[in-house]
Amino acid sequence: FVSKLDAAGNFVWAKAMGSTGIDISSAIALDAAGNVYINGGFELTVDFDPGASVYNLTSVGFEDVFVNKLDATGNFVWAVRLGGINGEVATGIDVDGSNNVYSTGGFEGICDFDPSACTFNLTGLGITDAFIHKMSSVIDMPPTVTINQAATQADPTATSPINFTVVFNETVTGFATGDVTLTGTAGATTATVTGSGTTYNVAVTGMTANGTVIATIAAGVSTDVNCNANLASTSTDNTVNYTGIVDPPPTVTINQAATQADPTGTSPINFTIIFNETVTGFATGDVTLTGTAGATTATVTGSGTTYNVAVSGMVANGTVIATIAAGVCVDAGSNPNLASTSTDNTVTYNGIVSPPPAVTINQTATQADPTPSSPINFTVVFSQIVTGFATGDVTLSGTAGATTAIVTGSGTTYNVAVTGMIANGTVIATIAAGVAINAGSVANTASTSTDNTVTYTGIIDPPPTVTINQAATQADPVATFPINFTVVFNETVTGFATGDVTLTGTAGATTAIVTGSGTTYNVAVFGMVANGTVIATITSGVCIDAGNNPNAASTSTDNTVTYTGITNPTVFNFNIFPIPSNGNFKITTNTAMAGATVFVYNSLGQRVANFTLSPASGINVYNVNWQSGVYFLKFVKGNINLTRKIVIAR
Repeated sequence: FVSKLDAAGNFVWAKAMGSTGIDISSAIALDAAGNVYINGGFELTVDFDPGASVYNLTSVGFEDVFVNKLDATGNFVWAVRLGGINGEVATGIDVDGSNNVYSTGGFEGICDFDPSACTFNLTGLGITDAFIHKMSSVIDMPPTVTINQAATQADPTATSPINFTVVFNETVTGFATGDVTLTGTAGATTATVTGSGTTYNVAVTGMTANGTVIATIAAGVSTDVNCNANLASTSTDNTVNYTGIVDPPPTVTINQAATQADPTGTSPINFTIIFNETVTGFATGDVTLTGTAGATTATVTGSGTTYNVAVSGMVANGTVIATIAAGVCVDAGSNPNLASTSTDNTVTYNGIVSPPPAVTINQTATQADPTPSSPINFTVVFSQIVTGFATGDVTLSGTAGATTAIVTGSGTTYNVAVTGMIANGTVIATIAAGVAINAGSVANTASTSTDNTVTYTGIIDPPPTVTINQAATQADPVATFPINFTVVFNETVTGFATGDVTLTGTAGATTAIVTGSGTTYNVAVFGMVANGTVIATITSGVCIDAGNNPNAASTSTDNTVTYTGITNPTVFNFNIFPIPSNGNFKITTNTAMAGATVFVYNSLGQRVANFTLSPASGINVYNVNWQSGVYFLKFVKGNINLTRKIVIAR
C-alpha cells in the first residue's frame, strides 16, 4: 500500500496494489513535482493500477522486482518488472534532479534488468548478489506508424507502381519489403519498400484488374531502439483507384432459367448463363454442381454471351446449386473469365419418389448404464425395410476402445451387440450413410440418436494415465536451461526413467533427465541447439502400475516451451570429441570462438566448473576429474551463447 498524510498527520489518500501472493513495497521516493515512486517484490500476477483500470505485471520467477510510479494524487502512471526465474527484491529507491529513478536490492541467478522489450542480463555469482539500477521516469512507448498515398500520387491512376508514404513517429529497424499488406479489388501482388529511419516509400505493382489498391502495415513488423514492436498502421487516405487494365476479364452470371419451376420434380433443371462479352471455350464440364440432391451432370448449350445449362443425375430430394469457376473460358483478348455471380442459382428438386431410409440407433431399453457387462446392446430402427445392413456397418467410438459390433435382425429393426472393450469409459455407436438400401435401391442417410452412449465399468484394473505439462514455475519463453516439465500419473508406477520422454520441436533438444517417484516426476530438458519449440510427450508402455498394466500415452494442456537461448550460432564452428569420454576430451574451435568462456553444468542444472578456451583457434585438450554422467558445456563469447552436451563414462 501507499498512504499520504498531511504535515499534521491527517489522512489525504491511500492506494492498494497486490494479488493472492506475497507483494511487499520496500522503499518510496518523490520527485520535484510530487510524483510517487515505490519499489519492492511481488509474486504471481499483480494489478499495479490502484484505480478502476487494470495494469497487470506477471512474475517470471519466485519473486520479481517492481518499480511503480503514481502521480501526486495517487493515480497510476506506470509500472515495470525486473528479474529472472529465481528470487529478486528491491530495498531502496531514489530520484535525481533529472527524474532518473535509482533502485537497489538483491538478486539470484540470471536476471533481466531492462524493463523494455530489450534484454540486459546480469548473472549473480553467489547465493544473493546486490544490484543498482537506473531508469528514466518516462516509459518508452511502442512506435506508431501512418501509411497514406504519396503526396504526388495521382488518384485514380493507370500507372504502375502506385506509391504510398510510410511515416513512423521514431526511428525503427527491420521494416522492409514484405511488411506491407495489400488488399482491394485490383489484385495488387508486390509492395517494394525503400527508405530508412522514420520515413519510407512503398511502390505497389502487380495489379491484375481495375479497382482499389489498399495498403496497411500490421503490428510487430519493426522495432525501435528499445526493442518495442510497432503498433498497426493508421491512415487518412491509404486507398488508390487503379484504372490501368485496358481489357478487363469477362464477368458471368448464372441463375435458374426464367421458365424453371422451383421446386420441381422434373429433370433436367435449367440454368441461364450470361457473359458480359463474347467468350470461347465454355462447354459441358465447366459448371460446378453442389447442393443436397447429388446432381452429377451439367450439359452446356449456346454460344457467344448466352448459354443454357441442363442439370440431371439427381439421386435424392434436395437442392441443386450451379456455379462457374474462374478461368474456364476466354474473351477475344485471351483474358480468362472471373468466377460467376448469382441472384438465384439454387433450385429445390423433389423428384425422388422413394426418399432414402432414415435410421436411429440408441442403447436398448433394457441396457444397464453404466454397466460392467459385455456385450453392450443398441437398437437400430430404419424408417423403411432395408437390405445389406450387417456386422461391420456400425461405427464404434468412445474412450472404452470397443472393437466389435455384431448385427442381428432384419427388415426395419436390428440389435447391435458391442464387445471388445479394453478400458473403462464410453461406448458410442453410430451408422454412416450408405450402408444399406431400400427396395428402390436408395441408400440410407446417416443415423440420428437420442442416447447412443453407454458407460462401461468392466475393467477392474485400468492402465495408468499420465499428463505432462511445463512446470508451474517454468518461464515461457525461456533462454536458460534446463527446461522443466511436470509428469503426473493417476497412480503409482515403476520403471519410468530417463529415456522415457520423447522430445520434439524446432529447438532440437536431445536429453530429458527424469527425477521423482510414485505418481509425480520432473523432466529436465537439455541439449537445445537452436531457438524454437521444445515439446515433451510420453508414449504408451514405458512403465507399469502395481498390476503390471502399461501406461497409456500422455495427454497435455501445455507441453510446449519456446527456447530463445541461442544468440548467434552461425559463427560458432566447433567439435567436442570423443563422446563419451573417460575425462580426456578435446574441443576444436574456429577464430570466432577462440578465447570463449565455457560454463559446465551437471544434469540437475548445477554449475560445477568453468574455464576459458585458448585465445587461438585450433584444438584445446582437457583432462577433468568429473564423475560419470551427462554434462552441458555453455560457450559464451560476446553475443554468442550456445550449449553442447558431453558424456563422461569412467
